[in-house]
Amino acid sequence: MAERILLVDDEKEILELITYLLKNEGMDVVTATTAADALKHINLGPFDLAILDIMLPDGSGFSLCEHIRKAYRYPIIMLTAKGEPMDKVTGLSVGADDYMTKPFLPSELIARIKAQLRRYKEYNLDANLPQNILLHRGLMMNIDTQECTLNDVPLSSHRRNLLFYRFSVSIVDVLSALKICLRTFGARNITARTTIPLPSTSVACVKKWTW
Repeated sequence: MAERILLVDDEKEILELITYLLKNEGMDVVTATTAADALKHINLGPFDLAILDIMLPDGSGFSLCEHIRKAYRYPIIMLTAKGEPMDKVTGLSVGADDYMTKPFLPSELIARIKAQLRRYKEYNLDANLPQNILLHRGLMMNIDTQECTLNDVPLSSHRRNLLFYRFSVSIVDVLSALKICLRTFGARNITARTTIPLPSTSVACVKKWTW
């Protein structure tokens, strides 16, 4: 499947050049010339990578970067004429993964994009998921709506409620939650990795485990 790239820049020539380069590499490109348009695209769903200009007619690429980082972990490259050291520090501080200044070598930009995509795919298999979605080996849990599916098949209300109940225990009872997951789904070698807080309570649930 072709990588989906968000390209935000108010310079028509730059937009056309990078779009041509990316499409020539077999990538799908969604473009925006304003912060407002970019936000619309960002809110509609995840991308594989974003390229953001800093100075936009109605906002800042820094703000767009912060907005993306609230929900997604896909790579962000800042591409801008602002080359001051503090601008680079700010871009990296708000969540950018790389920073390039204009003018740029097209071949270098493509190389950096491919490098970021490669790392993203290898080390962040679920990086596109919103923070309220937990996904592993076909099991999907939405901690906001409590929707739960296994291989795209909705779980029965009994299993769903049992799973969410057991995963809503305090952190000291995580092993009990893992044991019920073992009994319910036939999992094996289950190991807790990280925890996240449930939005409606002060307790924690297990985010990832290995089957």
